[in-house]
Amino acid sequence: MSPTAGAGIVLPFDAYRLTPNNVARIAAGEHALLRACMKRRGLRWTRPARPASARGAVKIDENARRYGLADEATARRHGYHVPDDLAQVRAQAKDDAWYSTLTMRERTALKGCLSEAETRLRDGVGDLGEGWFPQLDVRAFESAAADPDVVRATTEWNRCMAQQGYVYPDPLRAIADPRWKLGSPATSPLERAVATADVRCKRSADLVALRAAAETRIQRELIGKNAGRLESLERSNARLLRNADAARSGR
Repeated sequence: MSPTAGAGIVLPFDAYRLTPNNVARIAAGEHALLRACMKRRGLRWTRPARPASARGAVKIDENARRYGLADEATARRHGYHVPDDLAQVRAQAKDDAWYSTLTMRERTALKGCLSEAETRLRDGVGDLGEGWFPQLDVRAFESAAADPDVVRATTEWNRCMAQQGYVYPDPLRAIADPRWKLGSPATSPLERAVATADVRCKRSADLVALRAAAETRIQRELIGKNAGRLESLERSNARLLRNADAARSGR
């Protein structure tokens, strides 16, 4: 799909990220290690396994909302809300309810098992970029926003929105409007109207495609300047996934 539609955006940094499926594999490996550890200690293990969709597991493409909402059908139906966030909320509630049933002995054992599982999963894993990779990502994102073509397109988007009575400096501020109450499942007619106008104005200004092009160029430049660290991060991610798969299969 065209990046104008939001879906289908692939950025150079994506090669160094853990995908939702990757995160689900790691969670499954941890679950298997915790179950085995608790069993060795003679304790029950009734924790519900999280569904793959409950990672910050939004089923939309990872980059689909990087520059704000870009799908008109979603805007008309859900406004700025992300429907699949509800699955994550339900899974967390189920996990919290399970934890509340544990005895103090079981909670203490679980803490030790969590530490043991982390050690197993991180065996042989190098730098996962927790400190520096998000900083590179933010630098690319913010630099793309300052690109002259993107600035012009954002101004055009702003003008388009104002013509319909909606005044926001940029698309991300439109999403962040506290009136939308994104922590609750309900959407209002106003939210859906603003979100739909937002998407249409992005399309008329070609804003999503221009931002994706600018950020692609900037990320490639940063990859060239940080090649060694990024190659190490790629190897670390691969080792972490191998460890998780081995744990899940009992190896």
